[in-house]
Amino acid sequence: WSNLLTIYPEYRRALVKDDRFIMGQDCPAFGLGEYSERPEITTALDDVMLAGDFVKLPFPCALMESAVTSGFMAANAHLTRWAVEGVSIQSVSKRGALADIAPEPSLEPKGPTLPRLPKLSGKRFYIGKRPRKKAEPALSGPNWAQANPRRIERAWEHASQLPTGGWYVVDASRVINDTPKAYTIAGERLVVWRDDDGPHAAPEACPHMGASLKCAKVERGELVCPWHGLRLGPQGHGRWRHRPVFDDGILLWVRDDSAGDQLTSAPFLPQRPERYLDTVIRMELDCEPEDVIRNRLDPWHGAPYHPYSFDSLTVTDASDECLTMRVAYRIVGPVVMEVDASFHCPDSRTIVMTILDGEGKGSVVETHATPMENGRTAMVEATLATSERGGFWKAAKAHRLLRPAMAAAARRLWVDDGEYAERTAWLRRHGDGKRTTKPRAIRPTGS
Repeated sequence: WSNLLTIYPEYRRALVKDDRFIMGQDCPAFGLGEYSERPEITTALDDVMLAGDFVKLPFPCALMESAVTSGFMAANAHLTRWAVEGVSIQSVSKRGALADIAPEPSLEPKGPTLPRLPKLSGKRFYIGKRPRKKAEPALSGPNWAQANPRRIERAWEHASQLPTGGWYVVDASRVINDTPKAYTIAGERLVVWRDDDGPHAAPEACPHMGASLKCAKVERGELVCPWHGLRLGPQGHGRWRHRPVFDDGILLWVRDDSAGDQLTSAPFLPQRPERYLDTVIRMELDCEPEDVIRNRLDPWHGAPYHPYSFDSLTVTDASDECLTMRVAYRIVGPVVMEVDASFHCPDSRTIVMTILDGEGKGSVVETHATPMENGRTAMVEATLATSERGGFWKAAKAHRLLRPAMAAAARRLWVDDGEYAERTAWLRRHGDGKRTTKPRAIRPTGS
């Protein structure tokens, strides 16, 4: 921002309307030694060329630069067929500046060498504190048979009857500031902001002529309409009134007093660790809240559907109220971390995973499903990581670096689980199994 003001000082009075940290997984990843496997620009067909950041280039280049460069090279290849000169492409030297004075590296090993690792096929290497008790399976049969649709349906029927107190999760508390943000909650468009008195929520449309209050300024505890300057404060204006809100320190909640539930003064919060490192993600999905909860009531899909994150799972207790299991999280390759975890629903739109034993005992992951409108649901997931190790809290001081990494891992899971939830929603709407439209791509948003 400071660099922007140096170049364009006229932006000094500008307001930041939105600030997001995005860590995407939309770039090709190639491991060491895989360069030879990349396709080249030219193909077996004279009139077909390839371009993009996945093709093999004869010089150092990656990402957007390689996509653009390969595009020029593909165009040049076409022009050559018609004896037309293409554009000149320059790159850095492939030979280092010190290559002439530095000795050539030797491929012969010198001194002590690392021991050869055993073949890892079928083996696991455990790290971290492991659960004390042996896991006794509560169910028998293959994984797909344990994932009995009737069992999942019974668990959902129990969860769906739990009261909510009329509360809905909006977003991460830390993303709500003095710049109003618009959200759709249970069919109502709301604007949410924070001032010296704390967070607030109110209808997004100005009661005067319908201007969007997400563009309003916050002055002395009031929203100032951007169209005509109407000042809207806690006293309200006509039918325009503030909505009850609750800030639990991690998430911001809003209450719908017109909901059919018996209203409560605060949402039903699960037990949380006293000390934690937290992160929150928010994604909008084409499904209903029940599809998000059902996804978490089906832990059996973990290892087959997310092999990059889960190695194995053994259910040790399967009641309608709670699922308990032994989970082996995959760290890298055959290296795993084993914990005992439980899933339970404190209300009908929330499901919580709690680590009961093993590394990170006491950590929780809260998955909240907030209905928007027309078959759209906002999935808001808060991860609260804790540990008994002193080194964890030393590392936690670098929370600005750890939070994005934690969020990226959670978001990666929900890119897949979002497709799962959207698919179950589609199957419920189209029971004949004949797809008429392709499910929408998931668009991550939020904190």
